[in-house]
Amino acid sequence: MANDTGELFDPLDAPVEDIIDRLDELDNDDPRAWPQLLADLVDVTLGHLQRRLGLDAPAARLEAQALILVMAEYFGGRMIYLPKNEKLRRALRDTLIWHEFTGDNVAELGRRYDLSDIQIYNVLREQRRLHRAKTQADLFADKGA
Repeated sequence: MANDTGELFDPLDAPVEDIIDRLDELDNDDPRAWPQLLADLVDVTLGHLQRRLGLDAPAARLEAQALILVMAEYFGGRMIYLPKNEKLRRALRDTLIWHEFTGDNVAELGRRYDLSDIQIYNVLREQRRLHRAKTQADLFADKGA
C-alpha cells in the first residue's frame, strides 16, 4: 500500500519486524522522527553497542534503533520506571538468582552472590511473589471499589 508520498513502504502502518528490516531506508536523521527520549535511548544503546560489541557507527545505529523499536512495541503506551544504581543492580541480581535457582543450590547461590542463605530465601520469596503476580490473576482483588 502506498503512502501519501507515493512510497510503497509506510513505516506508520508497517509491522515492527518490517520496520526493523528496512531501518536503513528510513530518514533517521530527521529530529522530528524520534521524540527526544527515544533519541536518547537510541544514542545510549548505540554507544554501548559500539563499546561492547565493537560495531561501527552505522551498524550500531541500526541495531540500536531496532532494539528501541522492539522495546517500544512491547512497552509502548505504558509508564515504566527504571531504577538507578544500587536498586537496579539489586533487581538484576535478584532476577539472576531466581533464574539460577534449581531447588537445592541455595548455599551455592549465597557464595556466588555473597549473601546468606536467609537472604537468598528472602530473594526467592520476593521473586516468586513477583512472578506469581505477573502470571496469575488476583482472585481477591477489589472489583467494585
